[in-house]
Amino acid sequence: MSNNMKNISAQRLAEMVRSGEISATEAVTYYIRRASEDPWGAYITLMEKEALSAAEAVDKRIASGEYLPLAGVPFSVKDNICTEGVKTTCASHFLENFIPSYSATAYLRLLASGAIPVGKTNMDEFAVGGEGDTSYFGTSLNPLDRTKATGGSSSGSAVSLASGSVLLSLGSDTGGSARLPAAFCGVYGMKPTYGSVSRFGLVGMAPSFEQICPMSASLDDNELLLRVITGKDLRDMTSKDISYEQFDGDKPLRVGVFLPDECDLDVRSAVKCAAQKLSDRMWNVENVSLPESAEAVRVYYTLSSAETYSNLARFDALRYGRMSERGTVIDSRSEGFGKTLRERIAEGVYVLEHNGGEVYRRALELRRKIRVGMESLYEEYDVILTPVCHTALPDRGSLGYSGDLFMVYANLCGCPALVIPLGRDGDGLPVGVQLMANCGGEKLLYEVGRIMEGRDVT
Repeated sequence: MSNNMKNISAQRLAEMVRSGEISATEAVTYYIRRASEDPWGAYITLMEKEALSAAEAVDKRIASGEYLPLAGVPFSVKDNICTEGVKTTCASHFLENFIPSYSATAYLRLLASGAIPVGKTNMDEFAVGGEGDTSYFGTSLNPLDRTKATGGSSSGSAVSLASGSVLLSLGSDTGGSARLPAAFCGVYGMKPTYGSVSRFGLVGMAPSFEQICPMSASLDDNELLLRVITGKDLRDMTSKDISYEQFDGDKPLRVGVFLPDECDLDVRSAVKCAAQKLSDRMWNVENVSLPESAEAVRVYYTLSSAETYSNLARFDALRYGRMSERGTVIDSRSEGFGKTLRERIAEGVYVLEHNGGEVYRRALELRRKIRVGMESLYEEYDVILTPVCHTALPDRGSLGYSGDLFMVYANLCGCPALVIPLGRDGDGLPVGVQLMANCGGEKLLYEVGRIMEGRDVT
């Protein structure tokens, strides 16, 4: 059976389960074994009992004639997404034993589609961090090269895909948190239009930025996963039904390319190769600048720090979470929160309280200018092509903020962005590129991505 599972897509596996070629129980047993042997630190909690129970239920549903689009497909879940009866730790000492009494809507929609949960993945603590190294449970390592960065905060989700222990994963993206790990681990990550995927059950860090995201080992599987989890949810007041722009293969598209000079040679080569493939279709491909590029990263960190401070105020150990032996809220938070998270909270205090909140108000105004600037850009261009990071695949501990410039625009503006592993660096490791479109442009991004991969799209 292992030969049948090697390099298989989620869609193909679901076809095999629906046809009876393999049972969901047989399939998930194989992937549970792979996950249990994980040497990369991808998982915090394995869900063997839940997976086998779900697989048995899927086999019965298939036998009764029910059509399940993701029948028997294994998936992982970032550990800031609530799963009823299964620990949701946010990779924090503070929540290391927290078991939620409800599940996130996106997770429930996956279960309804026949997908099988394998485990909860490692991440930066409360999604604060960019390399997956702030987790209380240890750092996730890149299966392609353990000396290289995994990106964060959805590091474990990307690692679980790259190591082959699942075919799909739910991550979250606040400022590139799913897209950077996807690029560095050679998989696919989509940050959807804000509100298109319910955030109910996502432990919030910065609610006006973050979105639950589909991550996958193939582009087509990513689109299928997004389709399953998309849709309005009455339990999330920010969710909405999105009218997706359809792709017309006969219509010449306008493509803007943002490629700063400071990007390294491998990155520039990957972006230029992607641009050439689009130009070969007789599309209009031009260099562009992004609005307020000197301020965008600072705006993101200013506002997200303020929201993090406000959001995490409810974690006081009185209602849930780890209580210090001293029995005080201050001691509980000091002992339960890691250094990076405490620093981000302190930054949020400064932003909201310094000079009567003037720093915060100034950042809000700049965010509005960025949104207006991007809307103007989308009036001229259908798609924006950018690098993922200035460096193709940084060494562990060296990433810093070098990828943030390209990542934060989609979160500041609420528009969709797709990362595709397109090129290779000098060591043969993947180099990702990013596509952005206006709100509702997900279908357009997937089709353009297929063209960049050299596939025929009509």
